[in-house]
Amino acid sequence: MKPGNLYDICKYVLLGLLCILITVFLFSSLRAIPMERAMERFFARMSDYNYVPDIKELKAEGKLSEALEMARFVIRHPDMPGQEQAKQLEEELERELTSLWGRAKRATKGFVVGGGNSIEELGGGIASDMLVYGDIRDLVKQGYYRVTGKETDPVIVALAGLGLLTEFVDAADWAPAVLKAFR
Repeated sequence: MKPGNLYDICKYVLLGLLCILITVFLFSSLRAIPMERAMERFFARMSDYNYVPDIKELKAEGKLSEALEMARFVIRHPDMPGQEQAKQLEEELERELTSLWGRAKRATKGFVVGGGNSIEELGGGIASDMLVYGDIRDLVKQGYYRVTGKETDPVIVALAGLGLLTEFVDAADWAPAVLKAFR
């Protein structure tokens, strides 16, 4: 085979690959047009969605920060329905998040139940884990889950056991407590 023929073959192969690449690009561009229109229709319908029930559900679950952010989102978009209710909920959530009583209540809940959805609940959970109470609570809770057939968390069990072992050494007791809180 002559070097000139090899050059021509490579040239035609590269030209063919370039044509295939252009075809794929054009095909994907044509396919993207209906997808863009579907996304536009989806976002147009979203402006009609009433987020107030979702905000109330988040509030009932104790996810106050998320509920507040969603209420503020609705307020920032005046074309969305439920503006008045969102403003009311924003005021209630803001009051509950910043009040001393609300913070104390969430910290107490975190101390008694362990973990939580807010900084205060996590702080209460860590404080209880620094005491024998938190480790025993977590072991009892995981044991209950095991007996009732629910999924147990072996990491929590191990950290609670380690927390009981390190209970008398305050310098080492904080590590399992913090790890359990962020699990």
